[in-house]
Amino acid sequence: MNMIEFVGLASLFFAMVGSAVVETRRLCVVRTHHLNREPPGSVVPMSGLWLMVQFIVIGVGEAFHFPGQVALYYQEFPKSLRSTSTAMISLLIGIGYYLSTAIIDSVRRSTGWLPDNINDGRLDYVFWLLTAIAFLNFGYYLLCTKLFKYQNTENHENEASAYMGDLAVDVVVIADVALTLSKMHRQRQEVLSENRDSRRSGYAEGLRKTEHITANSAKQETQQMARLVFKSVLGWHHVNPCIFNPFLETSTMCDWFMCTNPPCSETALRKKKKKMESLQTTSIPSDQAPSMKHSKRGGWTTFPFIIGAVMGLTLAAGAGSSNLIVFLVTVMNIKSINATQINNIILGCYSLFPIAGAVIADSFFSSFYVVSVFAFVSLLSLILLTLASTIHSLRPPTCVIGSLACEAPSKLQYAVLYLALALASLGVGGTRFTISTMGADQFKKPNEQGTFFSWYFFTLYLASAISLTGIIYVQDSVSWGLGFGIGVVANAIGLAVLLLGKRFYCHTKPKGSPFVGIARVLVAAVRKRRKLETVQSQGYFHGDNTKAISSPTESLRFLNCAALRFEDDRKSDGSYSSSWWLCTVEEVEDLKTLIKIMPLWSSSILLSTTIAMINSLTVLQALTMDRHLGPHFKIPAGSFLVFSILATAISISIIDRFLLPMWEKLTRRSLKPLQQIGIGHVINIFAMVGSALVETRRLRVVRTHHLNREPPGSVVPMSGLWLMVQFIVIGVGEAFHFPGQVALYYQEFPKSLRSTSTAMISLLIGIGYYLSTAIIDSVRRSTGWLPDNINDGRLDYVFWLLTAIAFLNFGYYLLCTKMFKYQNTENHENEASA
Repeated sequence: MNMIEFVGLASLFFAMVGSAVVETRRLCVVRTHHLNREPPGSVVPMSGLWLMVQFIVIGVGEAFHFPGQVALYYQEFPKSLRSTSTAMISLLIGIGYYLSTAIIDSVRRSTGWLPDNINDGRLDYVFWLLTAIAFLNFGYYLLCTKLFKYQNTENHENEASAYMGDLAVDVVVIADVALTLSKMHRQRQEVLSENRDSRRSGYAEGLRKTEHITANSAKQETQQMARLVFKSVLGWHHVNPCIFNPFLETSTMCDWFMCTNPPCSETALRKKKKKMESLQTTSIPSDQAPSMKHSKRGGWTTFPFIIGAVMGLTLAAGAGSSNLIVFLVTVMNIKSINATQINNIILGCYSLFPIAGAVIADSFFSSFYVVSVFAFVSLLSLILLTLASTIHSLRPPTCVIGSLACEAPSKLQYAVLYLALALASLGVGGTRFTISTMGADQFKKPNEQGTFFSWYFFTLYLASAISLTGIIYVQDSVSWGLGFGIGVVANAIGLAVLLLGKRFYCHTKPKGSPFVGIARVLVAAVRKRRKLETVQSQGYFHGDNTKAISSPTESLRFLNCAALRFEDDRKSDGSYSSSWWLCTVEEVEDLKTLIKIMPLWSSSILLSTTIAMINSLTVLQALTMDRHLGPHFKIPAGSFLVFSILATAISISIIDRFLLPMWEKLTRRSLKPLQQIGIGHVINIFAMVGSALVETRRLRVVRTHHLNREPPGSVVPMSGLWLMVQFIVIGVGEAFHFPGQVALYYQEFPKSLRSTSTAMISLLIGIGYYLSTAIIDSVRRSTGWLPDNINDGRLDYVFWLLTAIAFLNFGYYLLCTKMFKYQNTENHENEASA
């Protein structure tokens, strides 16, 4: 693995280190001012801008690893699981959040790092723990990459080589044409004045007079120019037929070429005449007419509509979830750690539900209808949240945070809250990654799909950054009702923009549930394996696919039995028996692809878990730190996540425009999705280390000021800007591994699972959130690291635990990459040469 492969993971690792350092600094300020003895919520005299560093580093890391993961999954997943492949990144994030919750709970149970008053805890230890987890996860990633082998790169490389060859030839041709034209220009100007009447009858007659009047050298140069121009046009015809088809179909062009090069042109005209006759005498079947109509759809015309919808829906989702912890604590009077657990569960649902949406899109409805319906569901959720924040009967009375007089929500209030959050989870689940598959389906070339993915993630992070700054500021400083109302308007606009572009979209028809085919292969393989011991087979079954490979691959050979034909498989009428007894070779190979990529996909679960835990625990850190920028402005605690988003968005742009071209120029090969994901793993480890160091520093300040003895909420005299470090590193790592995973799954999944492939990242995120919840719960039960007052806990130990987990996970990833082999690389390699 080359050095650039470590950028994404290295950024994330540094983000963990930065978070730990910032928290160490904050705790030092806390202890200096004895704020650890103050009630929870006491403000630490330390600027919240310290938190910017970790967020920026996290964002840079995300700019590497998230696009890398998307590209990897989109590329390597079977084609039937394309939607699922792009959603796998969401699954990773969800799993990460749940794991973060589990880790937090474990730390709280086994240590005193995470009390309710974090000024009295050791949040820096938690960040150091996360740093260790990220480091171990990076080792696991290196192991996986060592074992992994791309499957779907050959075609792209071949196509690219062809384009590069065409380009080289046509550049020479165009140069020759230019030289010829420069020589002929003067001669043609002399002839044009004498041939105006001939020009009215067409180029052919005009050129005949030109040949008659000019010298033999001019005539030869004219013929040479015609041959070169026609050759260049024919050579570039496959690149952009929309431009050259009208040119080639005009009689003027053909007549002109005929007069200058009769032998070649007569052959071309004969072919054209036969083609026109066949078009006039051949009728188009009715079942093919729709496909011809739809072939004119898609392309870059649909880009503004899809990106506009992504912007609006992401802003709406951010309005409902970005500041959720603060909303639960300050408005709904829910305890901080419990609010963190609820937040992780909801964010896990945000990431797991896209898998269900992708499966629905792949199996029953097109992506457009799934996105449209769930965008409306998301609109309903934001309306409920707006009502809950404005109607007094739907929320408990306002009180001081941490006060014993705070009244818990009633059953009705809990019911409305949970209904709104459930609808929000459904809305995000059906739109976030299904719309990415819908966008990728509008393009045919992998390089155009990759460009779309880069812009999709850029828009996603830009909208998230806006919601994490502007909308959160409105919620904290103006009113929660107005903040949620902005989300309602953004959601409505996004849905309207999506519907306006309906007539331009290329709709992919679902072919039934691909998971049924997977089950059929398993059942048929077991049945045929027993039969193979007694009966001789008659070869492999391919169905109606005449272009299928002759025999399945040798890997996972026990599944090949599902495609073996026997004499009793054919019925008396010539048809074959039930598909639960006989499967095609393509179905068998699709299942093999899924099995091969699953270990690699699983290596990103803990990666998402560590990110989920940092994102949620850092909000608790920010609540206890000095978040003032100047005397009048105070950064909302939930807005620190914007540093990660911005770092990811900026890093994606830098990676796409500078790093990747530079890498290709230096190495003469493209950076593959697995390498992007590996970089993201390394950066994630550094982010964990940074988080642990910052929390260690924060707890030192807490104890210096004796704030660990104060009620929860005491502010530590330490700037919140320390938290920037870990978020920046995490953002850089995400810029590598998330797009890389989406691209990998979309590339490697079967065609019938395209929507599912893009949703696999969502599944990862969802599992990550649930695992984070489980880890937090375990830590709380077994240690005292995570009390309600984190100033009295050891959050730094939690971060060091996450660092160890990330390091081990990276080793597992390296093992998986060593064993993995790309299945769908040919097309990418062909196009890459171009």
